[in-house]
Amino acid sequence: MGQLVDDIERIFHDQNTRYDANALYLWAIMQDMPTGQFPRRLEEDGFKKKWSGKMAIECLEWQAFSRQIETRHEYNNTEKRIGARRLPVDGFHAESQTVFKVVIGMVTITTSTADRR
Repeated sequence: MGQLVDDIERIFHDQNTRYDANALYLWAIMQDMPTGQFPRRLEEDGFKKKWSGKMAIECLEWQAFSRQIETRHEYNNTEKRIGARRLPVDGFHAESQTVFKVVIGMVTITTSTADRR
């Protein structure tokens, strides 16, 4: 590790190079960012691709099954949109006004009576 640091310092001192961290940050945030569904590979499945959307739906379906309710989500209807900004939610149970949000295999649940549209 020490040799690597020495080599890096020698290169920077030899070239008398200076880097502007602010410019580097601005360049980095202009790059394409990963969005949407992502593939996940698990050892127990032989590292076959499993899409994050499918995992989210499995989580929502499990919540519906375990609670013995019907939830509305992208794959059985359209996503419910709530609030003045009409933000889409991952899952929604109309009778109890419960919102389900999936964050990579974990479901967060919020109950709200503010928007009954």
